[in-house]
Amino acid sequence: MDLAYSAEHETFRSEVRGFLDAHRAQFPKRSGDGRPNAETIAWQKLLIEHGYAARTIPRIYGGYGAAPLALLWVAALAVLVVAAARAASRPVTAVS
Repeated sequence: MDLAYSAEHETFRSEVRGFLDAHRAQFPKRSGDGRPNAETIAWQKLLIEHGYAARTIPRIYGGYGAAPLALLWVAALAVLVVAAARAASRPVTAVS
């Protein structure tokens, strides 16, 4: 079994890392009350605009409008979570 990423996945990972490098300063700070603040909402909109959130929700409903690509979505989410945690200098913890 070959567990190496394909060239397509490596390209996608590079794209996500480039996005994070370009928008690192916009990552929202925690508000403490668990509610989305203006920074969180702006970040979510940015993720949607670039296809990293709400990928398969039609544009008319506020999503990105992409065809379902579950594997790429999971890969993007994993890269975003790890990179965001590193950007915020918080440790990444696994959920059991």
